[in-house]
Parts: sequence; C-alpha cells; structure tokens
Amino acid sequence: MVDHAALDAAVVRQIVLGVPSIEDVVEVKSRGSEDDVHLELLVRVAPLTPVEHSAAIADEIGRRLRVQFKGLATMDVNFLPAHELPLIMHKLLRLRLSPWVFVCMKCDHGRGEWPHV
Repeated sequence: MVDHAALDAAVVRQIVLGVPSIEDVVEVKSRGSEDDVHLELLVRVAPLTPVEHSAAIADEIGRRLRVQFKGLATMDVNFLPAHELPLIMHKLLRLRLSPWVFVCMKCDHGRGEWPHV
C-alpha cells in the first residue's frame, strides 16, 4: 500500500490562510482514508503574535477545516514566527519568544470562538 495525501494541500492552504494571524502555510501533510484523516501543518504567524494565542488559533484552524473535511480525525499544528527579531528587540521589549510553538489537538474538541488578534 502506498501512502498518499488524503487532502488537497491547496484547499487546506487556502482555508488556513483565511485565519487571522496566519501569514503563510509552509507545509501541509495529510494521510489516511476519507473518513479518518490525519493532518500536520506548519504555519507562519504574524510578527509578535503571543504564544498564548497559539491554542486559540489552532482551534480556529480546526473549526474551519472540519467544515470542509468531515473525516478530519487529528491535526498537529506547528507554528513559526513571521521573522526573528534582532536580539536587541528581545531585550528592549522583554520578550521571551520561542522560534517554535507546538500545539497538538484532537479535532473533536469544541472550544467555541477565540479572541481575534
């Protein structure tokens, strides 16, 4: 059996780009059958998006994708900052930004609306 993409990456990319704070969809990987899809995303977020918003953004991505893809079983969303700030900016703003934020969510969680950033 050959492993193939379960979802059309271009459609996934278009939906995800509609979520506020998402600047780019770097990678889309999907596998499984039509009624049991597993999705991995690597997305780039807007500069200075707080890490605390990552779960809410991932929830909104999941909500929008479930409308289009009923068989979406699990989804992993990995976040990248839009760009790295110079070290001096980190010190001036007293930010502790991690270059990677990982959120893993089961798509059957209904968490309601998220605060728009």
